[in-house]
Amino acid sequence: MNAPKGRETIYKGTRFKSRLEADFAGWLDKQGWQWEYEPRAYAADILGEHVQYLPDFRVVDEANRVTFAEVKPHDWPIGEDEGRAHLYPLLARMQIIWEAEPEAELALVLRKWGAGHRVIVQAAGDTRVWRYISADVPLKLVLPGMGQWAAIADRRATVLQPKAGAVGE
Repeated sequence: MNAPKGRETIYKGTRFKSRLEADFAGWLDKQGWQWEYEPRAYAADILGEHVQYLPDFRVVDEANRVTFAEVKPHDWPIGEDEGRAHLYPLLARMQIIWEAEPEAELALVLRKWGAGHRVIVQAAGDTRVWRYISADVPLKLVLPGMGQWAAIADRRATVLQPKAGAVGE
């Protein structure tokens, strides 16, 4: 995928690789949540290959839940064909975090600068099934090739969703 390179941006003393990531950090601040940008790299040996993953954010909400978030542009390809090429490999790399932090929640944030976001989430613990939690775009998230076959629950997840009455979107 030939995506345009992000514009480096400084927000509250942190240098971000893109304005989109800095914008997301601002949104997290409006929620009153603690965050770290690119907190640490995770690595694992998978099928004889050494794989690394560096999450964009580590977020701690008011209930002390830890979520690792990867931020991508709102139009990042997630359709069925594009998903096989871009989405599924990213989701698989994100799961490396569970080797070190099995209770963490993972989130892929599809964000439009200054205008909100959709989140694809995977819960921690025994459920570990990716769920799409935005009603505006239909998406099949029974992910072939990742060992998941369960239907998507029709309840909305709460990971990285705005608090009621919070400033911002």
